[in-house]
Amino acid sequence: MKKSFILMVTLNFVTLAFSSGIAQILLTSMDTPINIDFTSYNGSGFTSTPAAGQLDSDNWAATGMSDGNLDFGGTMTAGDYARGVTTGSITTGGFYALNDNADIRFMIQPTGPDWTPGTIILKIQNVTGETLTKIDVSYDLFINNDQDRSNSLNFSWSVDNLSYHNESAADYSSPELLDSNGFVPAGTMSISVTGINIVDGDYFYLKWTGNDIGGSGSRDEFALDNIQITAVSPPSNTTVRFLLASDIASEGDGIYDITVSITNPDPLNDTYADVVLISGDAADINNFISQTVTFPAGSSADQTVSITITDDMVYEKTDTLIFDLQNVSGGDAASVYFPDQFELDIYDDDIPRIMVSEIMQNPAAVADTDGEWFELYNHEDYAVDLNGWVIKDDGTDYHVINSPGQAVIPAKGIFVFGINGDTGLNGNYTTDYVYSGITLANGADEVVILLSDGITEVDRVAYDGGPVWPDPTGASMVFTGLPIDNNNNGAFWSIATSREYSYVGVTGDFGSPGSIGVDQSLPVELSSFTVAEVDETAVLRWETQSEIENLGFDVLRSMIKDGEYEEISSYLYDSSLKGAGTTSTKSTYSYTDRFLSNGVTYWYKLVDVDINGIRTEHGPVSATPHQSVLMSGTGSIPLSFALHQNYPNPFNPSTRISFDIPSNGKGAVNAELMVYDVLGRKVRTIVSDSFMPGTYEMEWDGKNDQAIPMSSGVYFLTLKSDSYASTRRMILAR
Repeated sequence: MKKSFILMVTLNFVTLAFSSGIAQILLTSMDTPINIDFTSYNGSGFTSTPAAGQLDSDNWAATGMSDGNLDFGGTMTAGDYARGVTTGSITTGGFYALNDNADIRFMIQPTGPDWTPGTIILKIQNVTGETLTKIDVSYDLFINNDQDRSNSLNFSWSVDNLSYHNESAADYSSPELLDSNGFVPAGTMSISVTGINIVDGDYFYLKWTGNDIGGSGSRDEFALDNIQITAVSPPSNTTVRFLLASDIASEGDGIYDITVSITNPDPLNDTYADVVLISGDAADINNFISQTVTFPAGSSADQTVSITITDDMVYEKTDTLIFDLQNVSGGDAASVYFPDQFELDIYDDDIPRIMVSEIMQNPAAVADTDGEWFELYNHEDYAVDLNGWVIKDDGTDYHVINSPGQAVIPAKGIFVFGINGDTGLNGNYTTDYVYSGITLANGADEVVILLSDGITEVDRVAYDGGPVWPDPTGASMVFTGLPIDNNNNGAFWSIATSREYSYVGVTGDFGSPGSIGVDQSLPVELSSFTVAEVDETAVLRWETQSEIENLGFDVLRSMIKDGEYEEISSYLYDSSLKGAGTTSTKSTYSYTDRFLSNGVTYWYKLVDVDINGIRTEHGPVSATPHQSVLMSGTGSIPLSFALHQNYPNPFNPSTRISFDIPSNGKGAVNAELMVYDVLGRKVRTIVSDSFMPGTYEMEWDGKNDQAIPMSSGVYFLTLKSDSYASTRRMILAR
């Protein structure tokens, strides 16, 4: 037992030193801790009828060892589960008894096939005669950072051994750079578990999970000791709490109910509490801010607050919302109790269209350990943050992307991952991110991309080194298919035939890291398609990221979004709509539809046509022309740009906007007036045109570019020109 731990605990407690005859770990009374140490453990395995030195498998279960998993009540008394006693710094994977200056601890040695990932689970039974609503847990963690690889040891708990709640405050990652300090304390982890209802006779589960994070070579060693569990008594007055401390939901779930519970209700007085959002974006839940719940006198029935989850069709990782119980009153001296906060993690149900588009698995100009790389292509029209995503193969290669705010792949853009970021060593190309723990085999291998949950696959490429896939040396493998084609089919891959400009120098390996090479047959990729309305006119603008065999564009128009569209212009007779053929550079196009009726909404689609006659539609987008009122009189030309505050503000359903355009001495001035939401996403282009000097007034009808009414909230109005930019804050109050 550690002296530091004894100083931390002042209550009496029961110590369980493992030996034969302990059938269950029991919480027998409230507020009396039980302490689990490993004094008698000798690393000789697990069984339900333990001999001296063994652990009782009625209490313990484990997964992730190459010798198989240990179920509760099972027997594992050899191999990975019975590695004996050690002083540390060994290389064989398994569970050990660590003898650290005569103090025995439970030690884990991960290896490639053992415990990467893996778990160890402890089961505790409630026999206090009470229903447990709060349990305090602590344990001592030790680390031997003797290898150049970072590993994790995280803690979670469960009431059913099915759904586990991770406690991020107890997450631990060993340093990637080794040291020679041997086993040292990593700290005492202390967690208060709330949001539970464990009735007498039921079980509570503690789980430790480990995995590789980064680096290479063997793995660091972990040790646990002094696991303490305390059942905490609730107060006797009226208390209000959240039923759960945390939960998860999907963006597509729609309605989610937050449950609030009461204990010891007063028979004569109602009890009140406010559920208040204190962290997170209210737009994620239809702008919910707060709601009061009322518990009728004498009633123990739970109360619920229903929130509506917004499904915005854009990948945003996980949105975390935190709610707080405030202004608790009434009842019998009512007060708040744990959990007094509720965390809801809303998982995005949108998987962004990101694909592996090029792989350099076998460079010739430099060593594989310096010159390997691969790139991702983003088909979405918005940027995607890759931080926390996982790169892996089907073997032991595993890397978590760790570059907050930097690992962002642009809309319709490319992101390059490399094994070495030094251009003097890697073959003279620029990496966007340097990974570790990943090797691209010269024969068969996989590149698998997962979301940050470590489960959801974004993309997978499994090349075979021939005969289906190319097997180049000194050149990259290049995806040459279309977005509808499966990039995990070697028939759509070829060998790079040139050294593209994204490499520095004219000699060396072939490929196009970070650019769309001549070998890649990406089709017409629109990076934007917008429409701006002015007086009796709609101006369509679009930009392509790349084009393959594109003859040109047809423009279609309809008075109804889902109605019949008619062709109003075509590349066949309008030369400005002719395509760029095949190009990997950006191209910009526009079309002006004139003599429209102000106040009427028009819908537009764009169709690209390739040399084979294949037509691909884009859109629709909408425009509602409004008269642009030139407010300045003769001789009243503004001296400078200005964007005036909209009026009214707040507004519903529309608002007026005025702005000043000064003289530039050259004639008309190009300017754009746009609306953005609080996340910086463009909602509406009100106008994008050339203006003569003067003061103009326009209207925003509270709709986006697709003519969909926007929800209540804060929006930002921005006026931009080549030499000016200004922003105003607007509030839409439906």
